[in-house]
Amino acid sequence: FKGNRDQNSVVMHRLFPRIRCRVIRLYPYTWRSHMSMRVEFYGCAEDPCDTPLGVQDHRIRKSMFSTTSMANHYYGPWSSKLQDRNHGHYRGGWVPRINNNKQWLQINLGARSRVNRIAIQGRYDANQWTETFKLSYSKDGSKFAFYKVGKYERIFQGNNDRYRVNVLRLIPPVVAQYVRIHPQTWYGHVALRTEIYGCRIGKRSRKMCNLPMGMEKRGISNARITASSQYNRYFAANRGRLQAARQGRYLGGWRPRVNNRYQWLQVDFGKPSKIVRIASQGHRDYDYWVTRFSVSSSVDLVHFVQYMEFSAIKYFTGNRDRNSVVPNVFNPSIRARYIRVHPYGWRSQIAMRVEFYGCHTNRCDMPIGLESGTIADPQFRASSFQNFYCSAFNARLHGTRAGRRGGAWCARALNRKQWIQVDFGTSARVTRVVTQGRQNSNQWVKSYYVTYSSNGINFKIYKENGKRKIFEGNYDRYIPVTNTFKTPLNGRYFRVHPVSWHSRIAMRLEFFGCITGERTQCF
Repeated sequence: FKGNRDQNSVVMHRLFPRIRCRVIRLYPYTWRSHMSMRVEFYGCAEDPCDTPLGVQDHRIRKSMFSTTSMANHYYGPWSSKLQDRNHGHYRGGWVPRINNNKQWLQINLGARSRVNRIAIQGRYDANQWTETFKLSYSKDGSKFAFYKVGKYERIFQGNNDRYRVNVLRLIPPVVAQYVRIHPQTWYGHVALRTEIYGCRIGKRSRKMCNLPMGMEKRGISNARITASSQYNRYFAANRGRLQAARQGRYLGGWRPRVNNRYQWLQVDFGKPSKIVRIASQGHRDYDYWVTRFSVSSSVDLVHFVQYMEFSAIKYFTGNRDRNSVVPNVFNPSIRARYIRVHPYGWRSQIAMRVEFYGCHTNRCDMPIGLESGTIADPQFRASSFQNFYCSAFNARLHGTRAGRRGGAWCARALNRKQWIQVDFGTSARVTRVVTQGRQNSNQWVKSYYVTYSSNGINFKIYKENGKRKIFEGNYDRYIPVTNTFKTPLNGRYFRVHPVSWHSRIAMRLEFFGCITGERTQCF
């Protein structure tokens, strides 16, 4: 937008399409002499049940998108965010592998919602868009109904170009947790970006889980901030708080004794926590800052796991100066008690200040230990495995091909009698399961069911509404997909039984919950 040319003249801009939101930020791009402005906004109070449900702003996480197919992981369903552009491993639009009217894009809204409107847009980087589409919806993710006008399925008008956003109102609105878009006709290739509008009416956590965890405001004590090393006590780990300023001889920022990639800054949140983002700064008093970093986390302070993306360590963009605050979002979020920040690149010297955002969470909704190694190799079993490199113990979430580890458990046979089993060593309460495809090959499980046992002999099938629950699995080899049990399961032995798959039966996984019994075995 063009701004001002003098002190007092008023410059106005019309917003089209209109913005529906609660909070607005303005970002100055150029200025005269010094950044300074006065503003007013015009509009009206909006229907609280006609706001964006979170596709565009990332409240709906990657694991909540699914699809029939995708051209490649750059154009996966998570790339379907309205107004999204090409960045990193993502492109501006969902693009399925083939063009036919059997393709669909599914969005899990996270809770039952009243859906009033849908916005649709073409692909950002090519002349491809959806001209017409149908809409289906479901409350449970298994039984879908098409949106109808009278007795007939409604055909919605989509786009005429790749740029403009077409907003369509649903009269009457629908109540659903899952929404599917079914392209019927298209230009060039099936492709789209979207947003859904309405409000959530189902059960969902009322607690805002995007709050500062206490680094800046000192809710986290000095004793709970530690580091691999410190240059001296004036650059100690506890000086690594966001916005920390000089206090006497104590300086504004943590600085380690040496500059190498083995350094880390650790924060203990005191309780199991869900962490959704991090903010970082450079040193307050010197031109030192971290330009790139990775993050690891732990439940027990013994087993740490690196934050991964596309089966590789995720390196976050850091700072370019001392004092600007750079935010980075964890998508998916991290569930842990301890987090470490590992500087990977820096300017002059390693130095940083940080804050984490999230909330304390249920103790019994933490990773149980497949990825971290808390669950030892002998605690895995399988019905069969293709070869030694595809053994059961390779079924750890985010596991990679290295040495004797082959990037996933792979069954020898391709039938529905295959299973992968985890023995927790004692009784456990399990709330969720996360699955992933094979790291080094295009192989994954598309659907599965779960059984569990307290003795390893008699297994119960997990059911919903009196029927065996078939969970939706993966649609590529990279992105973890989470499924939650409506009622937590209690047992020691848990099995995942593949029902359908792409190419071969191959998977990596993690269970969430907690150990409820005493550990009596030493593996």
